[in-house]
Amino acid sequence: MTNYDDKLPTNFIINQAVIHFDQVILHGSVSVICTEQLKEFCEILKFEKQKIIEFDITKSILPQAIINEHLTKIIHILYNYDHLLQLTSRFAFQFVSLSLDITEPFTELYETKSSLYEEFRQLRITFDNIDISDSAIEKDLRYVSGMYNNSSMNNEKETQRQIERISTNLYQIIFKDKNFIEPKDIPVKVDPLKYARSWELDPNDISETRQLFYEDTNLSIVKTKLKSSGTEIALVKPRKTVLEQNAKRELMLLSSLSHQNIATFCGGYIENNLLHIAYQYCKDGVLHSVLRMSKSPTPTTLTVISYVIARAMSYLHEHHIVHGNLSSSSIFLLNRESSDGKYLIEPKLWNFGFDTGSYDERRLPPEYYREGKYTKESDVYQFGLLLWEMGRKQTPFGQIKKRELKNELVNNNIRPPLDDTFNEGMKILIESCWDNDPKKRPTFNDIVRRYEFGEIYFSQSTLNKINKYFDAWRLRRWNPKITNDPDITSIMELCKDSSKEPEFVLLMNKIINSGKINPILDDLVNIGLIELMTKLLISSSKISELIDIFLFVFDQDKEKKDHRVSYFLNAELGTPSITAFIDSQENKEYAYILIDSIQDYITKEAASKILPHVIADGRFEYAKILVNKADLLSCDILSKNMNKISEALSDKNKKNYAAYLIEFYLSHTDDTSCLRYLTVKDTIKGGNVPLLRTLMKYQDFLATFTNDDAIELCKTMVSDKANSGQKDCSLLLALGLGPEFYQVVSQFKSFINAVISYQNQELASRFIARLTRFPNACEYLATKHELFEKNFTNPWYLTALSRIAGFFPRLILEFPKLKKKIIKNIKNGEQIEATLRLLGVLSKSRKFWVDDKDDSEGEIKNENLVKILFDLLSSHITTPLENMILLAIITNIAEYVSLSDYFLQILAIAESEGPLSGFAMRALASTELPLKNIRQVRRIIILVKKMLADGDQYAKSSCAKIIEIMLTINKDFRGVFLTQGFDKSLLEAATNESDPYVFISLMMAIYKLEIVVTAEILSLFDKMLMNTRGEEVAAELITLRSRMS
Repeated sequence: MTNYDDKLPTNFIINQAVIHFDQVILHGSVSVICTEQLKEFCEILKFEKQKIIEFDITKSILPQAIINEHLTKIIHILYNYDHLLQLTSRFAFQFVSLSLDITEPFTELYETKSSLYEEFRQLRITFDNIDISDSAIEKDLRYVSGMYNNSSMNNEKETQRQIERISTNLYQIIFKDKNFIEPKDIPVKVDPLKYARSWELDPNDISETRQLFYEDTNLSIVKTKLKSSGTEIALVKPRKTVLEQNAKRELMLLSSLSHQNIATFCGGYIENNLLHIAYQYCKDGVLHSVLRMSKSPTPTTLTVISYVIARAMSYLHEHHIVHGNLSSSSIFLLNRESSDGKYLIEPKLWNFGFDTGSYDERRLPPEYYREGKYTKESDVYQFGLLLWEMGRKQTPFGQIKKRELKNELVNNNIRPPLDDTFNEGMKILIESCWDNDPKKRPTFNDIVRRYEFGEIYFSQSTLNKINKYFDAWRLRRWNPKITNDPDITSIMELCKDSSKEPEFVLLMNKIINSGKINPILDDLVNIGLIELMTKLLISSSKISELIDIFLFVFDQDKEKKDHRVSYFLNAELGTPSITAFIDSQENKEYAYILIDSIQDYITKEAASKILPHVIADGRFEYAKILVNKADLLSCDILSKNMNKISEALSDKNKKNYAAYLIEFYLSHTDDTSCLRYLTVKDTIKGGNVPLLRTLMKYQDFLATFTNDDAIELCKTMVSDKANSGQKDCSLLLALGLGPEFYQVVSQFKSFINAVISYQNQELASRFIARLTRFPNACEYLATKHELFEKNFTNPWYLTALSRIAGFFPRLILEFPKLKKKIIKNIKNGEQIEATLRLLGVLSKSRKFWVDDKDDSEGEIKNENLVKILFDLLSSHITTPLENMILLAIITNIAEYVSLSDYFLQILAIAESEGPLSGFAMRALASTELPLKNIRQVRRIIILVKKMLADGDQYAKSSCAKIIEIMLTINKDFRGVFLTQGFDKSLLEAATNESDPYVFISLMMAIYKLEIVVTAEILSLFDKMLMNTRGEEVAAELITLRSRMS
């Protein structure tokens, strides 16, 4: 697959051939410079995005002056990067081959900078493998350098020709490619891909004798030969057509790769839009087929094969090439003889085929379906699936239909199941490889290292064999320059032998103190210093000194600390050494020293393994650190240790950390069954009110509450030794208890006094309000004038006053300046609903409406209060519930205070057909009606008839009352009512009414209208009597029936 990262790093551009450079900038064509590709490239070079201009060279629509401007800017940027010097020459070739005049930008550069020759000389410092001592090239460089230094630019064509030739020579030197055609031999505006390394294969050179080697739904492979050389090849023919441009990029990529474990590319050709690719024939088949043979490779061999594949992928990623189709079908196998005469199965990667359409849809990563992206991390995902396939010898997701797989991957995060086929290290690796978040997947460099230190293998592998194999590969990274020092050479040998630990520690301290360690520490780390030290740590006799060495190695280079810590934790005994120290008595502090040092870099897998040991040790400050690192992996651990966490809640030094662990658990899982292990006693002792509020939302916690807990709760509430947090927790728990508890404690004045004295009045007031459901508490609280006076704006104390007034209105009316405080609350808009509830209870009492003789200024006269209430009603700032309470109060007021001035306001509300109309009808029935005003009488009659048909129970009862009042005042209204059909309306309303009190009101109105009593009317009485249980109501129904009959 010819794919690159979205942002190409500079070293890739340096190390790739110019033909790949073409591919990035020109997107496979010299005729059009692709804007998006140029943007990506120039962004890397810190080029100004807004000045990028798309231009078509073949149409010459961009003036030379603008081209020069852009070229000059790019060239200067290149020049200012020391490691990009050679790109100036490469740009010369690129743009000359496009028939662009580069004289001006290059002249400006070399007239103001040092000589061309000296710049090319610097390449020797940057690239040790570049040799520009060749006399011909040196002569050319001196010649052109002299031309620029002497400003002799008269012959522009000669200068341009020399630049062309020098850039070609330089290309040959850097990239060792003698087949590159000099620019002067390239026709103008032709595709330079034709002049890359010779990859084009002549189909006529391929033998007609072909043997099917392998096939699947995407491609077929045949074994054949090249006629010209007799070389056996594997000819691959995909089944999907491909764009010629993509095919060329694929072949171009293959021609540039050189690695022992990448299949040797022999060429390719395009026929009928199908890309045919030839590789050197590997006689031992394709891994996909080999895995499914009855005698498939042993676990040891598969471990080595998977490691070699990881190394080959690391090579590709180091060159910023994405494979795109990593599967068992994309790996050839070749048996080769090793140096000891044994045969090894060697894998060879091939089928780089995303652009050529030969990819396996079952192996596409979730991010491809979500965002259409395929990156290096996607290769890592496919490597995880490949490991699973190698272990289980099955196709990943083979039982899921392709059309269903996308949904399962993206929405359900489905993955193949892991079993004991894989060791623990490989399971962790596979899970991290196919992590749903690409950023959390390891790199192939990390994967290779973990193999080399014996962490990853298929179960039942022969460990001594694979360890010996990996040791040999690891030591290949040994830098020869450090072997000259005998002390340094012996470090690794001493480190391997636990019996020589004292000598190792002594030698390391000597090298550290001398400063000799600094330049070679990276080399030591690369070849396994940390992993070998970890093996010493578990049984160390010099643990303190060894820990100091670890800390030195970790902290010596902050930028590399994360890698070094990962080497330690991923080592076979890294995490186990920490857990072993925690479980021991004498060494546990060393474990916490290590955790302190590595806490910012610890992996979630390591954190999840250390966490249960830390909790068991009671070090909850470290448990808090580890749960954040372990993330979801910590939930199961916390669940199993909830009893230990509960005990920590009662410890003043641990309670905050324990509370954090509980809150973390609840925020990361839906399973709350483990909360039953949290005891109420521990929670109260913890005194953490926010935590308790959270816990009380879960039935699993509340279900553990017992009578003993209730006793403990009460003791804490009245205890002088309990702190405010513990008392608040007890009070909060009490608020969740039933009425039986409050009925008991309401009888104890000392208990009530203890609650009243609490600092947390928000909780205390709620508790007091609960107590006022019982008369014992109400009678005692009615004497606490000062308490309620101080808290008259507290909604719960106002609620308590309302309930006390319901039991003992006389005692409440003795409160000083009660009416004045109510008016103040309403005027200030404070606790309107609770204040109105209190007023609603008090408004039923005649004593409340007796004007205060001491009110010399008339501040609390009834008229003032009534006006305030009606102003509030018309202000539209109150809630529907508050308006209902207001209308109920107004109904009560009407008995003691004239409301004639507010008749129209009440009538308008009643006519509004809203939820308040029924309450307004009650108020209207209690108000003096303006019966001499014919217009208003007409409105009343229309409203009453409408409410009889559509109103609620309040409205119908009030309608009946209004009819009675109007007939009592003036019997002439009888004719009006009968004319308007009120007899039928009343009978229909009574027939449909189930409430006996409303029924009685309606029947009284019928009686007042002197409607002829029929058997139908009497039958309504009989029906209502059958459904009425109250004796008083039944008696009233019988009396009214008797009067009407």
